[in-house]
Amino acid sequence: MDAWLQLMVAAPEAPALLFLLAFLGTFAVAAYRARQGLGANLRPLASYRALDRLVDESLETGRPIYLSLGAMTSVGGGMAESMAGLALLDRLATRAALGGGSIVVASGDAVSYVAARGILRRAYKGSGRGRGAEIAADGLFVGSAPMALAAGLDTQLARRPAGALVLHGSSREEGFWLAETHRQAPIEQVGGSTDPAAAGLVQTAVDHPLLGEEMFAGGAYLGGKTGRSSLKCEDWMRLLIILCVIVGVLLISLG
Repeated sequence: MDAWLQLMVAAPEAPALLFLLAFLGTFAVAAYRARQGLGANLRPLASYRALDRLVDESLETGRPIYLSLGAMTSVGGGMAESMAGLALLDRLATRAALGGGSIVVASGDAVSYVAARGILRRAYKGSGRGRGAEIAADGLFVGSAPMALAAGLDTQLARRPAGALVLHGSSREEGFWLAETHRQAPIEQVGGSTDPAAAGLVQTAVDHPLLGEEMFAGGAYLGGKTGRSSLKCEDWMRLLIILCVIVGVLLISLG
């Protein structure tokens, strides 16, 4: 115990490095197990099952899928939510591009905007469609504030009917406004919010709510083996942290 405390004082970055190495190791094991057909067994989530169905219906009807990544900046506390939204966009864009569909993405964050643009370009070019880059670029616009983002997306929905409306990423109060506004329209909505103040409102307004950590599982449920490996790795790391806390408390208690 004394040696560990001395290491903490001499090299305060050591715990972070050990945690990173543990994460990389567990992810490698999880990825290997997934390639061997031993991936995680995911419990069914009705919201992602509904989203999967809505994507197929959107491709059949020719109506675009609308995805709001929220207006919160990725460098101002919304990094995890923005990454989760972009992971979901990657899965949706791939399916839409291969099926001949389109996606309209709304973001109030410049960093997320650029990342989303790159994801769409890659998906459409990879599908072999002729005007992939132009189609992807046309489906993006940015709102500088939550309600400005909502107003812009609402205007776009009025001009071009949607096959589905997905509220993800760092969506906040604008998600409730959008969901409630189009609640009576024949547009099914999937989404949620990680903001405690907005989560309850959004979940009561959308048709298929995402609760809590479900917001971060889209890549695993709609993706392939990599997404499931990542989710399994997170579970293992959570157990490892709990074990470290228990061991630390016992060592301190026993002197």
